[in-house]
Amino acid sequence: MKTSLGISLLSGWRIKPSQTVSVTVAVLLLTARIAMAQIGGPVAHWTFDEAGGTIAHDSVGTNDGTLSAQGASFVTCGVSGNCLSVTQANNGYVDMGNVLAFTTNSFTTVAWIKTAPGYTTSNGGSVLSKHISTIYAGYFLDVNVTGGMGAPGMGLFYFANGSPHWVTSTNAVNDGGWHQIVGVHDVSGTSRIYVDGTPAQASTPSTVVVSNAAHFVIGGLTVGSTPTSSFTGLIDDVQVYDRALSDSEIQFLFENPGMTTGQQPLAIYTAVELVFPTQSNMVYQLQYQNNLGSTNWINLGEPFFGDGTTNSILQSTRLSGQRFYRLLAGNHQVTNSPF
Repeated sequence: MKTSLGISLLSGWRIKPSQTVSVTVAVLLLTARIAMAQIGGPVAHWTFDEAGGTIAHDSVGTNDGTLSAQGASFVTCGVSGNCLSVTQANNGYVDMGNVLAFTTNSFTTVAWIKTAPGYTTSNGGSVLSKHISTIYAGYFLDVNVTGGMGAPGMGLFYFANGSPHWVTSTNAVNDGGWHQIVGVHDVSGTSRIYVDGTPAQASTPSTVVVSNAAHFVIGGLTVGSTPTSSFTGLIDDVQVYDRALSDSEIQFLFENPGMTTGQQPLAIYTAVELVFPTQSNMVYQLQYQNNLGSTNWINLGEPFFGDGTTNSILQSTRLSGQRFYRLLAGNHQVTNSPF
């Protein structure tokens, strides 16, 4: 039976021709969920879910950023919640101050971007940076061509130890859609760039990174001592880690925008108990999915009638990852007709 919401409420529920049924739908999202833990999570994470104001809050640390006076704002329609909009023509950026310097240790930068179709610039498009223009130090995540590096429409991850080093993506990120760009700097191996999950699209041997006094800037870079815009488009879900993420972690972030690696399942659970009250005039269907952003809810068992008591359902099958549950509840009224 299909409701007006397009939800398959009572799949498998059979009604005799001699009966009439009316259904009203309510959707309850259960709180049962595989436990998460912030182990190995980011050292900074900006979701840009603010509804307004001039501060971009770091949801895991103390690296809040200040939006520029013009050209930067929070807007709807991000890849996860709201997002940041910056315009280079209006010198739009977010300034976090002189933070997140990585020199001898590994690190990872993650950002989602969306540009106008065909967006190209002749002098870079800095998504995020800890870098002073023309000085070979620090690092940045960029698109397009900058200083003779990179390629039009491609992602670029740069780091410097007195001389520049960089990797360029093979997939374009300027087609008008959302794209995730990840730069990984593994001091014990290689530096790599990823676009929209794994595998890495390019790599180069890593070196130490020379420190500098540049501010960490989203949507720009430091010119002299002044944060300056160098990007036009939307930016969302920026994360920084003080370690090199693995391929599986990067794929997890791509498949779960807005989440962090520290929110991956911590342990293997052999059972999850779902507890909820029922009403005697209601019929219920339990459903689940493994990705809350999906629209593909899967029926768990058959629909059942409430009896006014609290029901408990034990999920004893091992779950390979996170799992979300919801309960569809419908009013039912059955009137028997004589045969």
